[in-house]
Amino acid sequence: MDKTLILNKLCDFKKFTSRGQLAKYLEVPPQHVNNWYARNTYDLGVLIKKFPEVNPYWLVTGEGEMFNGGAIINNGTNNIQTVGNENNVNQNDDFILIAKKSLENQEKTLAILKTLVTSIIEKK
Repeated sequence: MDKTLILNKLCDFKKFTSRGQLAKYLEVPPQHVNNWYARNTYDLGVLIKKFPEVNPYWLVTGEGEMFNGGAIINNGTNNIQTVGNENNVNQNDDFILIAKKSLENQEKTLAILKTLVTSIIEKK
């Protein structure tokens, strides 16, 4: 998986035009971001913390929906704006469905991480 593509999509989402802007947003030294691009890697924990609206499963695999439940939660409002859809839906009606989808994606992410950790331990 090309993690630089994921980093580029995150930059596009936040409308960053430079790696320096991404580093500042993530509160990491610019050299960290440059190394991530050079080594095709990143700090998953930092990205999950700073992009809570982004699906962790997508961050790990690059597959599925980029956003949790296919939606962006607009903090400070009572609405959820669905990505790719101009219509707002009532948060009280659909938040449970979105949270369930997010939980399912997080469970998939945990399964992948468990597999990776097991693999690393077995190689030692």
